[in-house]
Amino acid sequence: MLKRFLFILSLLVLIVSPGRSQSGGGLVNYSPYENESEKAIFNQSSENPFLLLQAVHAKKNTSLKGYNKLVEKLDKRAKNKDHTKWFLGEVFYQTHKVLLKEYKKHSVFNDLLNQGLYDCVSGSAIYALMLERYAFDYKIIETDFHVFVLVNENGENFIFESTEPRSGFIHDPGRVKEYLRAFLPSNSQSNNDRNPSLGSLAQQPGEAKTIFKAISLTELAGLQYYNDAILHFNENALKTSLNQLAKAQKIYPSDRVVALRELLEQMDHENQELASR
Repeated sequence: MLKRFLFILSLLVLIVSPGRSQSGGGLVNYSPYENESEKAIFNQSSENPFLLLQAVHAKKNTSLKGYNKLVEKLDKRAKNKDHTKWFLGEVFYQTHKVLLKEYKKHSVFNDLLNQGLYDCVSGSAIYALMLERYAFDYKIIETDFHVFVLVNENGENFIFESTEPRSGFIHDPGRVKEYLRAFLPSNSQSNNDRNPSLGSLAQQPGEAKTIFKAISLTELAGLQYYNDAILHFNENALKTSLNQLAKAQKIYPSDRVVALRELLEQMDHENQELASR
């Protein structure tokens, strides 16, 4: 069933108009919120990615104890920020030491702040926030099934792979190239959102890689909603999945977000017709 669903969706994405997907915010007419905290954050934090990342499964009292501890530690070390490789290593390893305690697929940014649970989306988000704080030139890279952070300083590239606490800070030029090569599109269809999954399904051997693009922290918050929508779909919670996709589309109307929402809306409509017979 799931394989059939993914195949149908892959075909659907092929026919989504790029122009329409980029104006997808206009398709969002109603987006029910999980609670008042989410509603307040979602509608007031468009210019503050740190808050917007906290919108998914928002809590009234999010703990910032670990976050503030990390900032305090790194602020002290930032005096030696000119020692680029050393300081970037400190950012990577101190973040894991203080905040990133346990990898858990489909965990969200609030899980990271409150419990130390993270996945590639929330892990990359905290690294991007730290790199922005210390004015590094970085990019959040979205691929078909994964997100990571690429830093470029003084002509050198560094990888922040959040899911590898021991070896995820990659600075050797050869290893950096090897890492990037594993995610680069396998054909000329780069930057086309043709795959419906992110961090939720493992890539199958021989499957084409089509997405490799830099996104903003705000767009990453949209991907967090998208990822959560897939989780709820897999749990047969179609309505909740649609709610999450509506919010994902408002923040980041990428092709795969729009396509998945349109497909699930069609499924929901068909379910309602069957129920009314």
